Amino acid sequence: MKLLYLDWNLFSILKNPSLAIHKNLRSFLDDNKKILTLVYSNAHLEDIGNSSRNEDKIKEDIEYLSEQTKNLCICKYFGKKEITIETRNPFEFYNSIKHEKNDPLLKISHDLSKNLMGQYSYNRTELFGKMMGLDPKDVNNYDEEQLNNLVKKIGIANSISEYLLWGLKLRGGCSELGYFDEFTTAYSSLDFLSYHPDNLSDDKSNNLIYDSIHSCYGSKCHSFITNDYKCYKKSMIIYKYFKSNSKLLRTCRIKDENEFVESLNTLLD
Repeated sequence: MKLLYLDWNLFSILKNPSLAIHKNLRSFLDDNKKILTLVYSNAHLEDIGNSSRNEDKIKEDIEYLSEQTKNLCICKYFGKKEITIETRNPFEFYNSIKHEKNDPLLKISHDLSKNLMGQYSYNRTELFGKMMGLDPKDVNNYDEEQLNNLVKKIGIANSISEYLLWGLKLRGGCSELGYFDEFTTAYSSLDFLSYHPDNLSDDKSNNLIYDSIHSCYGSKCHSFITNDYKCYKKSMIIYKYFKSNSKLLRTCRIKDENEFVESLNTLLD
């Protein structure tokens, strides 16, 4: 069984695809249902809940997710180090997440997390806008060697790999963290360099968190396909760092649609 992970943005687009590249992907998935299996995660459910307050729309989206994935779920549960793949009803899962959010202690935790993300965004801007005098738009175009030189210039590491390890040590050390926490920490550490940084405005403060989770789950599947260019670029480096065998594809900023179709066909190998 070859598991495919799509971010929610792409799942949503594939309901009624209008661009040729999305139509090609929709046809490919429909034609290869016996070989390729889509999965959903808690991050998808969070995206759905955050994208609308209309209960009918939320119900429609979850039904669609259930239909597309046959309720196959990938998730890292609290208190466990390993990532679990299991069949779980997404309505039941969504309601359990919703119920947990009503817990007063979790609300406090959510507010604290939001404040921390605000501080993170401010520090990221300060580092590049004032301390380093660098424009994040320039960093977006850096290759791996330029990123190596960047962390040397900042004075925190000699290479991007050493920098990611430094971030993990600050979090608690690799030996104490499971794969999920290692991966999402490294992803956020890369974002902090302003390498294709996520928008962390008030209404999008969780973007970085959920994108890192989507990327993490995708790294444990046969392929991760995203419509988010920022997530794609960061995932390229993080997948290499963690030696993920997942085939990373994107449906955005594609110049050659035939090349994309050829990439899709490699998923059948």
